[in-house]
Amino acid sequence: SMNVLFSALHFGYFRNFESVVSALAARGHRVHLLAEEPERFGGQELVERLAAAHPTVSWGWAASRDEDRWLPVARKLRHGLEYVRFLDPRYDDRAKVRQVAEERAPRALIALLAAPPFNTGLGRRAIAVGLREAERLVPTSRTAESALRDFAPDLLLLASLTYSRSQQIDYLKAARALGIRTAACVMGFDHLSSKAPIHIVPDRVFVWNDTQRLEAV
Repeated sequence: SMNVLFSALHFGYFRNFESVVSALAARGHRVHLLAEEPERFGGQELVERLAAAHPTVSWGWAASRDEDRWLPVARKLRHGLEYVRFLDPRYDDRAKVRQVAEERAPRALIALLAAPPFNTGLGRRAIAVGLREAERLVPTSRTAESALRDFAPDLLLLASLTYSRSQQIDYLKAARALGIRTAACVMGFDHLSSKAPIHIVPDRVFVWNDTQRLEAV
């Protein structure tokens, strides 16, 4: 049997994966459901019900990242990557997502991308490569590494990887450093098209349909 850590921004995300959790538990796997923040969508009741129905299912809260001193730098780089993504002409008719990304992006990056030669497709791609490389060099989160060492999962499932405010990317980086297998579980229909890019590729990406398969590629 496997030890599975299933992480999400909040417990409401597990609504779409209730049958998956139940099936894993029925096959003898241990599943720990981890959330970062509270919600009002009935997620707490869901995980309590799953834990009551299956002895091998448990749940808990992710530790705070307040002690991760590299977190502010990592956030700026990730918001920058998100902004570069939504500058692509394919998002010209998605003013809202572009506006939100601009509000989060570093001011210096916004100015840089507005000036030649970086205000072109080639320039944006060059900036994206630089941001991804800089983010790769940011040390892994000690909080995430500590949590993974404590849980010692055989598999890490991530239900909120495209949400830039979540810890998911930190858990993915830490899992890769520790040699733990990883998978992104896309929850909703627009989570690959209107959220943050997956700039660190997990071992697997689970999608719902052929449209999302193309979006993932």
